[in-house]
Amino acid sequence: MTRPFIQDRAWYERRLDGFGASEAGPLLGISQWQTARSVVEAKGRRVIPDPDAPERLRFRLGRDLEPILLEHLWETLVERDGHAPRPRRSLVQHRMPGFPFVTANLDGFLGDAVVELKTDEYGMQPWGPEDGDPVRAIPPTYYVQVQQGMAASVKQRAYLFVQIGLSRQLLYEVPRNDAYIADLTEVEAGMWARVVAIRERLADDPDAPIADLLPPLEGTELTDQLKRDHPRSTEVIRSVMPDQERTIRTLRAARSARREAEAAEAIALAEVQRFIGDAAGAASQEGLITWRTSDDARKVAWDLVATTYKGALRTAMEALGPATVEALLDARPELALATRGDHDVEDLYTTLQPGSRRFVVPRTWDR
Repeated sequence: MTRPFIQDRAWYERRLDGFGASEAGPLLGISQWQTARSVVEAKGRRVIPDPDAPERLRFRLGRDLEPILLEHLWETLVERDGHAPRPRRSLVQHRMPGFPFVTANLDGFLGDAVVELKTDEYGMQPWGPEDGDPVRAIPPTYYVQVQQGMAASVKQRAYLFVQIGLSRQLLYEVPRNDAYIADLTEVEAGMWARVVAIRERLADDPDAPIADLLPPLEGTELTDQLKRDHPRSTEVIRSVMPDQERTIRTLRAARSARREAEAAEAIALAEVQRFIGDAAGAASQEGLITWRTSDDARKVAWDLVATTYKGALRTAMEALGPATVEALLDARPELALATRGDHDVEDLYTTLQPGSRRFVVPRTWDR
């Protein structure tokens, strides 16, 4: 079986010369796996994954299934249209004319169309109807990949073929969206300028700080950084400025929307559990839903175990006699703590955890 790309060190190094289609989503802030900041920093520092590191099985399966899915795509089109050109693999890295930092390693071509193949083993992504508007039917992180593939290869349309689990396939025909590509290219141009600036600074001093050249923190990165910057509170209560009031109102509205969504989710969840009943799950067009009983777990009350052993040890030492006990304590002085009635022995294994900061909003918000 021939693979279009062997993911060796040279393959990863080629990817340092631009943003690949899978990196477009993070640059737009629509990826759940990476952020613009992490992508730009890796490019700027010329970081590549270890090609010899063990590969996660699902990634390997997804790659190894590509030739099969490409053939199945052709069969699907022949069955639907009566004929279709044979698909061909793509063996080169494509670069957008005039914007060489916009790149794509494509899964293949079928006639004049780009082919992108995806596997979604659990149906976790929000795939819409095949005949729907691709902008809304295709998950955003995959829609941008397809558009970047067309931009880099100068094609006007694409097929996105998705294998969901083992029994469901979806085929989307996606036209080129020039307005979308123009916006995407503008974003990537700004991000690539950051990469170039980082490389220039590090060329003079490999240890130079680059935080000012990176995209802003976002999501959990920002939350974690704020916790590091402000680990403990004072007793000061700040006054709120007008622009900050708008942000607070946005927060309150978002919490209200979340509560409404959670309430709707709870109702739907209960209804799904009701019709699953005693079964292990339900097979849906949206994916497999399971409601299985987990294995029984053993829970040990370690505080009671310690108390029992402590009492047994005290009783045993009382029966040994003073001379034997004194010799034993000389050899194992910690046994003296274990037999006393206070908590000194617990103190030996107790550490102080710093207090955490709890974010609390007015109770009226949740009424």
